[in-house]
Amino acid sequence: MSSVSYRLVALTGEDRGREWRLRSGRNVIGRAIGTEVKLADNRSSRTHAAIDVGEELWVEDLGSRNATFVNGRRITRERIVTGTQVTIGETDLLLEEVVGRSADEEKTVVQTEPYMRKLRDFEIQLLSHGIVGRSPGVMEILDAIARVSRTDATVLITGPTGSGKELIAYALHYCSLRKEMNFVSLSCAALSETLFESELFGHVEGGFAGAGKARDGVLHYARGGTIFFDEICDLPVGSQAKILRLLDDRTFSRLGSNRTEVADCRFLLATRYDLESAVRRGMFRQDLFYRANAIRVHVPPLSERAEDIELLAALYIEKFCIQYAVPPKELTADALEKLGSYEWPGNVRELQACMERAVLLGESPMITAGEIEFGGGAQR
Repeated sequence: MSSVSYRLVALTGEDRGREWRLRSGRNVIGRAIGTEVKLADNRSSRTHAAIDVGEELWVEDLGSRNATFVNGRRITRERIVTGTQVTIGETDLLLEEVVGRSADEEKTVVQTEPYMRKLRDFEIQLLSHGIVGRSPGVMEILDAIARVSRTDATVLITGPTGSGKELIAYALHYCSLRKEMNFVSLSCAALSETLFESELFGHVEGGFAGAGKARDGVLHYARGGTIFFDEICDLPVGSQAKILRLLDDRTFSRLGSNRTEVADCRFLLATRYDLESAVRRGMFRQDLFYRANAIRVHVPPLSERAEDIELLAALYIEKFCIQYAVPPKELTADALEKLGSYEWPGNVRELQACMERAVLLGESPMITAGEIEFGGGAQR
């Protein structure tokens, strides 16, 4: 029997042409990892708005930076119907009906995994954010999240590129007492020393050469929430001293200002490098290493998590079938064997791309070994 469900279709912006199936209940829209409608639009907030699906449909702004608009009108919370256009940042999203199985009726990893082994409540919640696995390495990560997520302790997350360090950081935030506030990810490699500090601390007018009018930094935007320093080892040594002060006494000053402010944030750090080696080579401050290394969570490479490959692959297949409105697909035995024999140099990120390619290019409901194409590396 057919039923009616709903989807959002991106009409403009970087996600133009993408579709997201909406589930019953709350569907959060934004840039944060784990949101039901994850946008690439940098003008959207990390948790920008939400659409509630029930007997009626409602859209609500979640305190975004740039507001939420319905058919061109700024709203706080409003009832909507199919055909409504919701604007988030620079992205216009069209609400449409879908006739067929609803997203809630799909047989998903999120629904079946809790019955395969006894999961803690927070683990069941994290399944919907993409944190799945049965390997010892994942079990250690979940135990660490259970122990430290509801504290304000600084956590260092280590692991190779593409292994999911930002996902673990978001999980620590999502399970914390600060989860209703903003989660901000700041790349330590993407900006010069001055621009990084301006982005983090903010600056007063004329605070450095080329600075325009005064602006707040992410420490202000993330007040009450969490800041994730991605690839902390790439931060210039001069800035590392200021991060040490921030972690030690939770105070900072805007560039060009002598006024001290208090940072009400939880701090998470990540690196792909061996920090002990970086300290010996003079690339990383020893005092910052000792301060940051109190609690460490290590994310193993996918090649050391063979037990998780099938589960992750199934999750990504389900995700992309829903996202691209493709009929449900499954992996054949030979496809699973091929996935298990690969080294995965790009880790979980490469597996995700591999499954997206298989979903879009495969011509039948079964994904065979011949339809699995790797992005590089060698088979073992």
